[in-house]
Amino acid sequence: MIITVLAAKRFPSGSLSIPLSIKDNDGAYRRRMKCSGAPGSRAGVEIDTSHSGVVTFSIRRFWASSILGLASFPVPVRRSAATLVLPSPVKPPGAVTLPQIITLRPKPGGGYSEEHDLRPYREGDQIRSVHWKLSAKHDSLIVREALAPPAHSRLLHAAKWRSAKERDLVLGRLRWISDYLLEMEMPHYIKFGENHRVEEVSCRDDLVSCFYSALDNTFRGARASATAGGRFTWVYRVDASGG
Repeated sequence: MIITVLAAKRFPSGSLSIPLSIKDNDGAYRRRMKCSGAPGSRAGVEIDTSHSGVVTFSIRRFWASSILGLASFPVPVRRSAATLVLPSPVKPPGAVTLPQIITLRPKPGGGYSEEHDLRPYREGDQIRSVHWKLSAKHDSLIVREALAPPAHSRLLHAAKWRSAKERDLVLGRLRWISDYLLEMEMPHYIKFGENHRVEEVSCRDDLVSCFYSALDNTFRGARASATAGGRFTWVYRVDASGG
């Protein structure tokens, strides 16, 4: 956490005393920071990043002293900021059950696709899908069939944690699995606890937003939850057990 002094007026100031309130998922505490009142001065505070969670910093006022240090006066200011401490990825014990490849299927309605398959012409196929060069070579109509991955219905269900250690393990495993699925270009949903609402994850920014919404409901940057319709065809439960 870095605080930078920006002078709103040209009047010089002495040192600054800044009471800082810090809140994380395990509790709240206060720190007092001191720095020079000169524009551009900085003061920093280190936080514990050994556990995952959202750390919120807030300042209500600070005290500015005169140049000679004979007097000081309060300056009201309301500022807050938050940062997310991501868990380290932890490979789960049941990783062998994760999907290994993407199965492509004929794209409903046809159309353009980077992936396609070749097959004999069937009644009802569009003429524009005919591969004329191959058709002339084989003396029969061959069509180019557009392929696409099936609509995803994968769910990662994160169990409730009862301690900071379990939280790090559950979220670490969840991050590892989500990163794995994203590398396989497999969007998915994430659900925390017994909440009936889920978050859709199609990129790593979505995953970060999902962690924010799970760890700090007051974070304004978190995306609104969306309810996934239908039944899931693949569900992976993520917990802190050894199996």
